[in-house]
Amino acid sequence: SIFQFIFFDPPFIFSFVLWLIAALALTVIFRQFITPFWMRFWLAFLLFFVLASLDNFILQASRSERWFMFFLSIAGIIYGGYILKSDQKQELRERKILYFIAFVVILQVASLLANTFGRFNLSKTYFSTGYVGLIIAILFLWAARLINETLKLASHVYKHPDRNLFYINFEKVGDKVPGVFYVFLVIGWFILIGRNFYSFKQITQPIISYITDVHTIGGYEFSISGILIFATILVCSMYLSRLVSFFGSEPVASHEAKNRTGKIGIGSWLLLVRIFIISMGLFIALSAAGISLDKITIIIGALGVGIGLGLQSIVNNLVSGLIIAFEKPVNVGDNIEVNGKPGVMKEIGFRSSMVTLLDGSILIIPNGDLLSQHLINWSKGKNVRKITSRVSVVIGTEIDKVKSIAMDIVKADERVMTFPAPSVGIKEFANGAIDFDISYWIKHIRDSNDVNAHVLEQLTKQFDAAGIKFAHTHQDIVIQSLPNQQNPSHGNTQ
Repeated sequence: SIFQFIFFDPPFIFSFVLWLIAALALTVIFRQFITPFWMRFWLAFLLFFVLASLDNFILQASRSERWFMFFLSIAGIIYGGYILKSDQKQELRERKILYFIAFVVILQVASLLANTFGRFNLSKTYFSTGYVGLIIAILFLWAARLINETLKLASHVYKHPDRNLFYINFEKVGDKVPGVFYVFLVIGWFILIGRNFYSFKQITQPIISYITDVHTIGGYEFSISGILIFATILVCSMYLSRLVSFFGSEPVASHEAKNRTGKIGIGSWLLLVRIFIISMGLFIALSAAGISLDKITIIIGALGVGIGLGLQSIVNNLVSGLIIAFEKPVNVGDNIEVNGKPGVMKEIGFRSSMVTLLDGSILIIPNGDLLSQHLINWSKGKNVRKITSRVSVVIGTEIDKVKSIAMDIVKADERVMTFPAPSVGIKEFANGAIDFDISYWIKHIRDSNDVNAHVLEQLTKQFDAAGIKFAHTHQDIVIQSLPNQQNPSHGNTQ
């Protein structure tokens, strides 16, 4: 559907081969999917389309060809009118096809009249355009329908980015193509239909000539087509670069990430891919537009002076981004901690990176600061974390009993690792209390707060049940009264 628009005026046989291949593929899809009534309609008009296209290959007019066109036009009018008046329209999956069936009937009536009055070439144009237009319209409508059904099915199945699907985030892509997609389909349909008419070529030929002719401004020669090609390739490379980042998985906040396992593998390679796409797009655009690289060298040299004077920070961030991409101290999806703020690396860009914090906010960090600061990357250590919970009990409490209860609580939690093994030990004696350190490793850093809270909660319940009392920090204040002294001058007691 897209490839046929690459050439301005391809031969009819070239377009016919593309349409026929697509139509036969759609016939396979239609099997056991549409009702028998509409399957017969599709096969009948597909046959009319093939016959009309084959007739269009004949250059020499003949009386037998006129009779062939006459009867085939009548067949299209009768069968198309029957379809439009049929009660089976509610079974039609794409209701817009009815408009194009009416289009076929109108053109075949015009072809029949032109054929009757001896306007053979005009009749042949209407004759072939009608059947070709219907087939193209059905192909376009079902291309959009198949895309919609694919997106809808994928968005329901793949709730999160999947490795086997190149981490496409279907939930963000949506389950339906945008409305502008249909606008392009309509414009494309009119262009393909208009190619069959000589008047359309008379209108478009001056425009094409103006676009392709070489124009001169001073000593510089250019063409509108070259500028359009340059801008189109450059814009497409930019959008393709964004598309790569868009389809790359976006780690969400930690409370949503609890249902996900595994590590995202694309990571900072996305940045290198985006840089490669934009660089190749720039060179291809320059080559396609015929712009000499010598002139670009002069521009780059002038820009180098400006970069050296006032853009040091930007260059620093760009170079830092490349260092992050190659050295990989941090990757997309890593659990990190910046300035005491834990979060998940969301995106590594050209100049700055984004981190999703635990409260859902997005922290934007320049790449230079990301490398210069003390960055903690928990994912480099397989996301495991050691937690030490301290409890204090009153002096005189049975030490073995405290250790046994604490060890049982920690081992009962499935989120706690068995190796390294948990440990419970006395930290110190202070203020009439015994301080215990309960140390254990958890399997994922995201569970650290929950596990710590659960351990302390269970300790409180089981210590109360066992009669173990927590120690409270207290201080004894002793007030000593001074002997009464009489001030001879004022007579006050101090």
